[in-house]
Amino acid sequence: MRLLAFPDVKFPRQLVVAGFALLLGVCGRAASASASTGPTSGGPVVPRNSSAAQLEAHAAEFAKIVKPFIADTCMDCHDSGTRKGKLDLEELADFPSVAKDRSKWEAIYDKLRHGEMPPKDEERPDPAKLRAVTQWLLTQFDRQDDAAPVYVGRVAPRRLNRSEYNNAVRDLLGVNFRPADDFPPDNSGYGFDNNGDVLSLSPLLTEKYLKAAEKVARTAVYGVEELKPTSYTHQPWYIDFETDGAVKLPYDETGLSLPYSLHVMHRF
Repeated sequence: MRLLAFPDVKFPRQLVVAGFALLLGVCGRAASASASTGPTSGGPVVPRNSSAAQLEAHAAEFAKIVKPFIADTCMDCHDSGTRKGKLDLEELADFPSVAKDRSKWEAIYDKLRHGEMPPKDEERPDPAKLRAVTQWLLTQFDRQDDAAPVYVGRVAPRRLNRSEYNNAVRDLLGVNFRPADDFPPDNSGYGFDNNGDVLSLSPLLTEKYLKAAEKVARTAVYGVEELKPTSYTHQPWYIDFETDGAVKLPYDETGLSLPYSLHVMHRF
């Protein structure tokens, strides 16, 4: 077992990795399971089928409410011989057609609801019967939607992007430190850099995560590490500059007039 050694204390590497599991972005989210939503595999849910008695009741309502209205109001222009607008209502003369040819029934519903059919120059249907037909069709559409398979989709495991990582470190540990600034740039999908489908975990990023976890743990326990002294040697820009260290005479205390002086500005 490799140990992370700090002064007077040692942290097991496994402990650091486990403690920063959230920060490493491997907190995948799984779909929750429930009896009402079906399996958790991300696939469609089994449809809730109506019973035979319910289907017979709906068929009886169709024969009582919709079929007579269509026969009295629409068949003159939309029978198999006329087919005005390429619509043959004789093909939609039974209840199963409401589900089988829903797109046609939705078009009929829209035309009736907006008063576009029958045409303005034709006799208008009884408002009560028209309202009963449109309400029945709307109820059937809702019933079909409720009974249809529900695709809950899939939830992709995702990691934290760089901004989320920095914010998590700050909020959880109170460390004013941005370790993710050293991470590789996040990929973006559809204009967003927190899309789980494109946030991959490369070997380089994994190494950066482990290095950042060590540094964050050290900073959280002992504070920000003190800066180490550094040295920098300024070199003259010309090659015949004497570097023997001997003091030239006469000596100018300001150093501005010495022929071999070097004047530089160092920014800390």
